[in-house]
Amino acid sequence: MLSLPALVSTAQQLLIGFSIAFIFTVSTCTILLSMDLSMLPLITRPQKRLSLPSLDRSRWEQARCWKHNAIGLVQQAYTKFPGKVFQVFAPDGPQVFIPPNLMDEIKAFPDNVLSISDGIKELFHSEHTMFPDPGNQEWITWTKQNLDTNVAKYSAIVKQELAGLFPKQFQRYGDWQPIQVHPKLDRIVAAIASRIFLGHTIATKDGQRGRKNLEWILATINYPGVLFTAAYLLNFWPRRLRRVAKYMIPHMWVSWIFTRLAARVVEEALQHPANEDAVHGVYEMLPEEKKKDYLFQGRVQLGFVMAGILPTIQVICQALFDLAEHPEYILMLREEIEKVWGPWNAYKGDILEQFASLKKLDSFMKESMRLHGGGATSFRRKVLQPTTLSDGTFLLPGTFVYFPIHALSHDPSIFPDPDVFDGLRFYKLRQRSQADANKHQFTAIDNHATYFGAGRHACPGRTFADLLAKYILIALVTRYDFKIIEGDSTPRDLHITGLSFVNPKKMIMMRDRVSRLQQT
Repeated sequence: MLSLPALVSTAQQLLIGFSIAFIFTVSTCTILLSMDLSMLPLITRPQKRLSLPSLDRSRWEQARCWKHNAIGLVQQAYTKFPGKVFQVFAPDGPQVFIPPNLMDEIKAFPDNVLSISDGIKELFHSEHTMFPDPGNQEWITWTKQNLDTNVAKYSAIVKQELAGLFPKQFQRYGDWQPIQVHPKLDRIVAAIASRIFLGHTIATKDGQRGRKNLEWILATINYPGVLFTAAYLLNFWPRRLRRVAKYMIPHMWVSWIFTRLAARVVEEALQHPANEDAVHGVYEMLPEEKKKDYLFQGRVQLGFVMAGILPTIQVICQALFDLAEHPEYILMLREEIEKVWGPWNAYKGDILEQFASLKKLDSFMKESMRLHGGGATSFRRKVLQPTTLSDGTFLLPGTFVYFPIHALSHDPSIFPDPDVFDGLRFYKLRQRSQADANKHQFTAIDNHATYFGAGRHACPGRTFADLLAKYILIALVTRYDFKIIEGDSTPRDLHITGLSFVNPKKMIMMRDRVSRLQQT
């Protein structure tokens, strides 16, 4: 048995050891926290060596810039290397950008050479986050056979749902009020999507909101942000450590919870009769062995959420921000709507023909998307086989290629005065000739407008998304006035690496529409 002096001596030695360990741990954590962890992949991963033009800046400097100003980085390279394939460096390696003159060639490559599935799966780390394969054929087939071809049928559903949803989110504003529009639009679009994709109505038979339906709507509102954050944080880790690292990311846990919730909601929805909805439509297309795989079908529904809800809300929000910044367009758009549409809910004719006649509104939305519809990149593809382009550019397997969407949208050789908002820009282009009359629509896709993708993998549901956005904008424009908040410096866009999102905290001023008599 140790004597008291011996015990004191041993305690002192242990205390010194613990003190040294504590100081070392705190120092190490402080150093790690002060490091830019997003740059770790640049150090831990082997970097491809591509013989492509790049900026006269180190890889490290470009990778740091990519995090907070990818748009500026790509714009600088696009300007320096016109008409050429070029590369910029992100933390996870070189990103290759294709100029307009080679885009048709790129779009023609088969999926076993340039893969959208592999490109998106790696972007969202689907192996870990459980995000669905964007190449899922049942998902795409249902969209093409229903949303893309039966727009009139689904427009009636939208109109019915919107009539109940709109007054709950946008009330009467007798005087100017600062309004955060994004959360309101989130709830409207998510509820309509719930009806279209799952067959859910907004209320149960007794008029009370169903708990499961509300739970699902809240999940669809929050899922995109959770997924992007989880994927962004996971990207900090070396590939070999991600299987372990994912358990340390709280956003990853939440994404799994949403995936399990989606599986339960699908199983419940399939117990009810089909109601012109995606969940039953996809179910009928599945082979027998997958019909009981509710987790797979739940992931498909989350794919609908990402492809349908997020872009639609962005379109509406950006158009509203532009109306607030350029209120001179409001009266013009109202006159067109009232001339073409008539009193709200009064029109009973061909809905597609009616929407096609709203050419000024269509142009306004497209101009808004031109300036604020995308980040630095679009058309993400992964090279699977060694590929040589017609200009001699060699692409290594594993390389990611993109279209420089923001740089294209701000190219003065394509769009004169590209930094100036012209709400009638595309309307005027459609007036030039008979051939142009059928071009430049909001949903049109060409090598200068790839907001909805490009080639055979362009968004198949963009016609429905256009209809839904216009329905909501018509309801807003015909009911309210808009203006900016004086002195407000809140940015309307948020940039995360090469992606851009509408800022959900951005507010605008709204009031009940002043009659034309009062305006004069």
